[in-house]
Amino acid sequence: MKKLFFIMGLESSGSALVANIIGHVLNVIEFNQEEWGGKCWGGKSIIKKESLTLIHRSLPYHRPQKWVDLNDVIREYHDHERFFILTTRDQRITELSKVRRFGGNMKSAAEDSIKAAKIITTVLKSQEKSLIWSYETFMLLGLDYLKILYNFIGVSSKYIPKLRDANPNYLK
Repeated sequence: MKKLFFIMGLESSGSALVANIIGHVLNVIEFNQEEWGGKCWGGKSIIKKESLTLIHRSLPYHRPQKWVDLNDVIREYHDHERFFILTTRDQRITELSKVRRFGGNMKSAAEDSIKAAKIITTVLKSQEKSLIWSYETFMLLGLDYLKILYNFIGVSSKYIPKLRDANPNYLK
């Protein structure tokens, strides 16, 4: 059966990091952390390999902003077993990071957070397979937390990238 791994979360929530890890352990991409630079799969948002499809979407994604519609994803990938990995990070840090990286202001970043939370909640309330992935928990627990993700996506791996908690940059 074809499988879809859909990784999404607020901008700057760690979704690109998780997407790179998933792509690496599924042997879809080689995650070169030294060349990463915070982007997913060399700037790509969709990767297909054999019966696997990986999609990464920040909430929102692109400029002008676009938003994920769960019903559209289900329609397009109706013939896939679907796994949603929903990334989270401290909301204030996510909003500060977003404003620093992409511009805008804290008011619009907070409005985007509310809209993103509604999309994530829609996935959680659906019948879709989903896992909430916390940036802070990952920084604290490392590989022991990754094993939960690996179990969810059906792989056995001990891979863990070098971790550097970026949150202290926003707590000064």
